[in-house]
Parts: sequence; structure tokens; C-alpha cells
Amino acid sequence: AQVVALTQALEYYTGSLELAESEQDTLLQVVILNNIGELYNKEQDLERAYGFVLESYELSRQIQSKDDLSRAALNLGNISREMGRYEEAISWYQQSLQLAEEMGNIIRPVQILFNMGNIAMDRGEYEKAEESFRESLALSEEYQIRQGFYYNNLGLGDFYRVRSRYD
Repeated sequence: AQVVALTQALEYYTGSLELAESEQDTLLQVVILNNIGELYNKEQDLERAYGFVLESYELSRQIQSKDDLSRAALNLGNISREMGRYEEAISWYQQSLQLAEEMGNIIRPVQILFNMGNIAMDRGEYEKAEESFRESLALSEEYQIRQGFYYNNLGLGDFYRVRSRYD
């Protein structure tokens, strides 16, 4: 059932992409390419995911859409992390963070700092991880971002579990 759903989703996305290309609607192409990349990411087809999101990123840059550029950079960071390419992921996250700050986006920094904490955990850089989770949690509290509370508390729980500080 899941393979059928994936196939159908890709058919609809492909049809939408063809229509957006024929209409020369670059902004719609950006969104669809990102969505296709995210679909492949969920299926753990990381190379394909990266390719589609990178294409979304390039088109976003051409049309100078900072929000789409920031989203694509965040997603490229996530995919790079999944691939174990941590330095590349950090670079994408930093780019996304800078764009988000320029636009006044309050949610994306929470996501990025949480993801940076996960990279630090993956690399055994525990103090950096704790710092990132706490910074993200502080922003979540400041802006009342409930998802940020949840994920950063999970991240801090993982940090304390790994560091054997169960209290």
C-alpha cells in the first residue's frame, strides 16, 4: 500500500511539475521540486532527495525567493546530515539560518538550532549539543513554539541519557 501511495504521489507531483514548467511558473516549480525531494527523503532515497531539493534551491536562487531558498537550504542540511555529511549539513544550516534571520522568520531558527544539536550529538560534541538544544528551547519559549518545546526537551533528554545524568 505504501509503494502505491508513493507512486501515486510521484505521478501527481510529476504532472504538476510538467504543468508548472509549461506555464513557466518558477515559484510553483520550486515548491513541487522541494516536495518531491521531501518525499524521497522520507523513503530514505537520499541521493534522489538531495538532487530534487538542490534543483529547488537553484531555482529559488534564480528568482531570489529568500523564504524558499532558506527552506531548501534547511532541507539540504537535513538530507546531508542523514547522509553523514556533517560539515556540508552545517554549512546548509548556517545559510538557512542567515536567510531566516534576514526575513524575521522565528520558527526556522528553532528548527536549525535543534538540528545542529543533533549533529553535535552524532559527533559526540555533547556540550555543543546541549548549547544548541538550550538555545533552541529558549527561542521556543520566547515565541511560544510548542513543537520546539517538544523536540528540544527530547534532545536534552537524549543528551542527559548519553551523559548518564538521569536526574
